[in-house]
Amino acid sequence: VNTRRPSKKEYAEHLVLTALRSNGIVSEQEICYQRPGSAEEVRKVLHSMSKERLITAKKLESNEDLNFYIDSDRLELSAALQPSLHILSPFDNLLIQRKRMRRLFAFDYVIECYLPEHKRKFGYFSLPVLYGDCFIARIDPKADRQNKKFYVRNLSFEEKFAGEEQALVLFCERLKSFAAFNGCNKVVIEKSNSKKLQEKLKKMLK
Repeated sequence: VNTRRPSKKEYAEHLVLTALRSNGIVSEQEICYQRPGSAEEVRKVLHSMSKERLITAKKLESNEDLNFYIDSDRLELSAALQPSLHILSPFDNLLIQRKRMRRLFAFDYVIECYLPEHKRKFGYFSLPVLYGDCFIARIDPKADRQNKKFYVRNLSFEEKFAGEEQALVLFCERLKSFAAFNGCNKVVIEKSNSKKLQEKLKKMLK
């Protein structure tokens, strides 16, 4: 085991590679978060990796002054992928930095179980639903294992979601899979901010 102290350059490379591996796309500010004194060396590593085309710099439409970096190979691969859908844990790496979430997705997420009941908007333990590169909804689930029913107590769609058929098909598949994981064989959607989509999903889940 090599126990020598890493050089500043080696430490900066470690920070950059770890951030890219954990988050996929990162800014210099995020890489250096709670790492005082690392910014200068991290900036050098990012410049060097960009020059070697190991990473690619991208700017967001909402923030033209801030570069985000992504592994160049991953960027090429992602262009060929079909959109997938995931119901995320509140503790997923993608969610734990709220400022990052707002920058990348214009999505503000709070674990509402820590809020008084009268302040909750989406539910006690609402889970975000990610489709492709957009958050389309949040679900507040509850498993009734005794009766084998998986309740979605509240399904709140984001305003920008237009109800794409493929997204709804994948959403149903994920809900059924999530229900089965919790020992349930039926999904019941109790409430939604879109009655039209709620009824459509109800038919698709039969």
